Amino acid sequence: MVDEEPAAIRLRKLRERSGLSIQAVADKLGHDGRSTYASREDVKKAKGRFIKVEHALSYLPVFVGRGDPPITRDDVMALTGTETLPAVSAPDPMDDDDEGEPRQGYLVLREYDVAGAAGYGAFPNLSPGGEARIVGEWRVPRSMLPARYQGGTIAIVSVQGDSMVPELMPEERVMVDISQTFMGPEGIYLLVFDDSLLVKRLQRVGNGKLRLVSKNPDFEPLIVPASEVRIVGRIIGRWEWK
Repeated sequence: MVDEEPAAIRLRKLRERSGLSIQAVADKLGHDGRSTYASREDVKKAKGRFIKVEHALSYLPVFVGRGDPPITRDDVMALTGTETLPAVSAPDPMDDDDEGEPRQGYLVLREYDVAGAAGYGAFPNLSPGGEARIVGEWRVPRSMLPARYQGGTIAIVSVQGDSMVPELMPEERVMVDISQTFMGPEGIYLLVFDDSLLVKRLQRVGNGKLRLVSKNPDFEPLIVPASEVRIVGRIIGRWEWK
């Protein structure tokens, strides 16, 4: 549910929660004086329900991690009116001495270098022994994931590029269900199109075609034949290592 309060008020509450003054925020943003940032908390000057995405992105390093409870990325991006994928907090990565095999009640989740695999225009095989290099491993309790994702079909990859900003940031880790190599319900997928590995929202438009949608308004949607899209998996959430 979208908050009905003006964005200026919600921004002020977020700043107050962070414990920072208006001047401190302005300094961290590199503004000369406090007036530019102060105007964004002024309901007479900033009348909308949402703030600009570029403003929210600039606030991330200023606010995230501050306050009680600590301000999250989602708290900041909510000011833009966008909805974000659910996040799972990652445990510490496995040590080199670990065998890489799951203990009873646990899964091993592997992170793959899809940027390297995509450089060949290839459909990346996100499994041990595939062409995508494993760059990290985590042993996690099965209970961390919904039951339908406990079969060991989850791979972790990093988002490349800024076409899904602000929903997904460049280099942000996401979880991919590699068992979903087909077009199911509308959602965000890791896919190959025109020899490029992409993260896009997929929508059916009829006549055997799909719409590839970016969250970033600077990128126009593409309508392409479904036969030209190869789905690597469905993105089910963000993987946050804290």
